[in-house]
Amino acid sequence: MDGIWNLVLSDKFVNLSKSTKIPELKYLERLYKRNEFYIRSKHPLGETIINQTGKTSLERKRFLQKQYDLSVNLAIQKWKPLTELEPLF
Repeated sequence: MDGIWNLVLSDKFVNLSKSTKIPELKYLERLYKRNEFYIRSKHPLGETIINQTGKTSLERKRFLQKQYDLSVNLAIQKWKPLTELEPLF
């Protein structure tokens, strides 16, 4: 899952606590919204996100869901942060 569409900045403590766990489903929706924001804003990452996940919003949503489903089927544990701020996306 190491595509640019999945790039999320975090500090080392959050990254260590996440390890190889799968995030809860609500974070998939936040990732989708963040990616759509980059696309709409004409951010340089937008084109790469489109190329890696799909040309339409529906294709991109389905792509993320498929990746999530594959991960859940292979994972044992899910992850959520110890503390969480109000989301921007």
